[in-house]
Amino acid sequence: MSKFQNGPHWKALLERALSKYPDQTGEFSAQRLQKSTLNPLSPTYLDSHTVIQLATIASDSQRTLPKVRSHIFRSFLQVDSGISGAFPPPHLPLLITSTDLRTPKVSQIKANSNIEFAWWINGDTDDDKTRIQFRISGKAFLIPSPSGPSQDLYSEFEKTVQESFKLPRSEAQGYLGLQSLSNAYQQSSPKEFWESHRQAAFRSLSAHMKASWCKPPPGTPLSLYGGPEAAKKWPVRVEEPDDSDSPEEREKKQKNWDQALGNFVLVVIEPVEVDFVDLGVQPDKRFRFWRDEKGVWGEQELVP
Repeated sequence: MSKFQNGPHWKALLERALSKYPDQTGEFSAQRLQKSTLNPLSPTYLDSHTVIQLATIASDSQRTLPKVRSHIFRSFLQVDSGISGAFPPPHLPLLITSTDLRTPKVSQIKANSNIEFAWWINGDTDDDKTRIQFRISGKAFLIPSPSGPSQDLYSEFEKTVQESFKLPRSEAQGYLGLQSLSNAYQQSSPKEFWESHRQAAFRSLSAHMKASWCKPPPGTPLSLYGGPEAAKKWPVRVEEPDDSDSPEEREKKQKNWDQALGNFVLVVIEPVEVDFVDLGVQPDKRFRFWRDEKGVWGEQELVP
């Protein structure tokens, strides 16, 4: 097993698959991964990211419905297991994705933080029979900018983590990874810690992708914003201003940068159960992994 494959068995299986299919998941080699974790609290961002299918629950007075959409896996928030005292421990991996502050899923996660996402990994040639699926269940936590319009949402996140320490052990199971980070806050405040990771995730995006956070609220009627012709004038790239820009260009870039970064929300997922299916072998294999109250992962083979 490679050095970077620490933690629960399901995570090792996932990392092995990611490293095998760079056309689907970007360069995810052990060498790059080790380089990116020289700072024990740094996320490991992929060059090109994996698409997952994230499900949340939408409820109103009349009905409750699942809502599913494609999402981008940004990174594991993990540590170098050789560094003493680093958090979160390898057996409590946290997964990072992102969203727009103005999307409906924000209110859905606020109302019900229980989520599940599906991750299908397919062989990249006719001879490669790999057919692997992960279904990962857990809790999602929203980490927006700690200032401006999202200040209250950020305060809710910090309050949620603080109050999780008061829960009985049986109810705190979905917060163990986040709780373990409390020791990391000794080096900086929670606000500084999470804001550094939020900005790092934002900077890892392409200029074209950053521009999607600079548009009007996703899912709202286009007619409210001038229709298709007006949409052609929306920013297609968002770049951080630098000293080589003219004053006018710098002002324009800064406005777009601040708007996009302000709408960018980090979504941290704490996994508590994983269903793994391998349809590329004979006979097919299926395993269930679950995390107990102490953070220890159990494993059971199932009928595929």
